[in-house]
Amino acid sequence: MIEVKVSYHGPFLDITRKREERVRLERSRARDLIEQLAGCYGGRFRDLLIDPHTGEEKRSTLLVAGGRRLELDTEFQGGEEVSFLTSIAGGAFRTKPEDGPLPGPSASLLIEELF
Repeated sequence: MIEVKVSYHGPFLDITRKREERVRLERSRARDLIEQLAGCYGGRFRDLLIDPHTGEEKRSTLLVAGGRRLELDTEFQGGEEVSFLTSIAGGAFRTKPEDGPLPGPSASLLIEELF
């Protein structure tokens, strides 16, 4: 069994009504954490992260631990802080400077090596 510190932002904060909490888990996969928390906070919590029709993770929300994005089957260590975040609406996302500027008149957003 492991314990992680979980922090909530955006709609996750609205659902849980908590900024953070400690959670004990039998298994250390991101999917297991999501399912356990969905058991506490309802299906809406899960549906923010996982598409209910496909079972695939949504790209509009992020689960982050240790400075890296967690995929659904990613394992994490006990004692880590896991954050539930939402993407910022608008703009565009580039992960590397060599991806170049975005087409069109809108301003581009460059995020280097965030995850």
